[in-house]
Amino acid sequence: MAQYDSTIATGLILRIVTTPSVGNVAGNYTPVNVKAYLVTTNGRVVSSATKNGTITIDGTNYYFSTSIGTLNNNSSKLLGEANKNVPHNPDGHKTLNVSVSFGLNITYAGSWIGTVSNSIGEILTPIARASTPTATGTFQLGSSITINTNRANTSFTHTLRYGWGSMTGTIATGLANNTTWTIPKSLATGIPNGTSGTLRIYCDTYNGSTLIGTKYTDYTVTMPDTDEFKPSVTGCTLTEAVSGINAQFGAFVQSRSKISGSASANGAYGSTIKSWSVSINGATYTQNTFTTDVLIGSGSQNCVVSVTDSRNRSKNATYKYNVNEYSTPTIQAFNVERCDIDGTLNDEGSNAKVTVNASISPINNKNTKSFNLLYKKQNETNWTDIALDNASYSLSATQIIQNIDGDYEYDFKIEATDYFTSTSKDLPLSSEFTLINYNASGRGIAFGKVSSKDAFEFGMDAYDKFGTKISNGITSEDENLDPNQTLEELIITNHLNNPSGNDKKLYIIHTLFIKTRALDSNRFQIAYPYESGTIHTRIFKDGVWSNWIKYAKSE
Repeated sequence: MAQYDSTIATGLILRIVTTPSVGNVAGNYTPVNVKAYLVTTNGRVVSSATKNGTITIDGTNYYFSTSIGTLNNNSSKLLGEANKNVPHNPDGHKTLNVSVSFGLNITYAGSWIGTVSNSIGEILTPIARASTPTATGTFQLGSSITINTNRANTSFTHTLRYGWGSMTGTIATGLANNTTWTIPKSLATGIPNGTSGTLRIYCDTYNGSTLIGTKYTDYTVTMPDTDEFKPSVTGCTLTEAVSGINAQFGAFVQSRSKISGSASANGAYGSTIKSWSVSINGATYTQNTFTTDVLIGSGSQNCVVSVTDSRNRSKNATYKYNVNEYSTPTIQAFNVERCDIDGTLNDEGSNAKVTVNASISPINNKNTKSFNLLYKKQNETNWTDIALDNASYSLSATQIIQNIDGDYEYDFKIEATDYFTSTSKDLPLSSEFTLINYNASGRGIAFGKVSSKDAFEFGMDAYDKFGTKISNGITSEDENLDPNQTLEELIITNHLNNPSGNDKKLYIIHTLFIKTRALDSNRFQIAYPYESGTIHTRIFKDGVWSNWIKYAKSE
């Protein structure tokens, strides 16, 4: 109960007395009784007339009528009273506003007093309302948090719910104080393009079965940076793209096979695959299906598949495949010379001694193989074909071919053929040796061989006056040929005095002598790289070699 006085005149008071009852939790209101009194503290009031007044409680008017009669000194008169269930604000708080207006209409202490009033504002006791939840812990998908209801009344119970975008669910029901909850990993499906979201925790507060209200709190929840929440590469199929190879070999073959590939991947918890990167055979492809160029490596090889999803998270997987080593058929050595029937070399013999070394890549012993020796007279078109031993993928053979007419020159050819291709090498065989021979036509002469053309022919080496072999532009080849000490016009060598030095790369070196061909003559050299590198030049002057100088950029 509270009392509020307003002085009307000396010794005369208009009093308001409020008496709130206990607040109604379910209805969120407080019953309030309001009484209005006229009080004398130093004087006396006499009035028999009926007088009217109004009590206003929280905006509601209550009217009353009364007669004062005789009000002696230090006395009070109840003028009127009213009752109202005063509703509180949604948060349970309320300021009670009360006013009283009374038509006193008397002469008091020689002065006229008409209508008097009093108004007050009183803060009512708050009524416990809906609880506001709070949470602590690690706010990551799959992690546990503790949720407190922070209830305002021990009789309250709660239902906890969550919202995550368009996804909703119930955390707990009939809860008094707090609970531990694991944030579902499945919420990740609600953020397919991101790695965090807003988790809204709702708290429905009940008094018995009556819903008091609902409050919520928002928290940012992140997605762990673990493999579970990253895309996954689920497979990569690699098949032969070149027709026939798989049927023949059942394997990939270096420099011949091409791979047709198809990779597969899945997003994680609703994400989608945004980009692909497949690295294989020295190239990178940006689609999940691809066809390589011919395979450049051999042995165990890697295919690396990388994917990035709509959350910009990446994952890769490595798939191994094996490539069988392969090179085209190789003829390491091939030589043809005239000989006797027993193979003894004789440049006047009527037989040919053929020696050959050749090889074919086995490819798990599934490669086809054949070695063939062919020969014919140079003035004929049809070849005689001899199949050589093909029991092995390597051939080292000596073959004696009989009845090789000494009056004719022959062409010889060796062929090594596998599943893919054929390699051949040709050699001429001169007629038998004779120092000087005249052609039967009377229009030709030959030295060191039988004349076979109406022309001037040589069947033996020729040297100029400087003792240098006339090679028709053919280089002399020997890794030990020192370009500082050669008199040959063209050599191919990897001697340390060539431009590569200790790197021992092959260079073709052209030497141009000034005036005379001699080791002490001034001369100029141009070095051409045999495979890759840079052209160099230098000079020999007054007994001293200059340094090699680069002449052009490398390819």
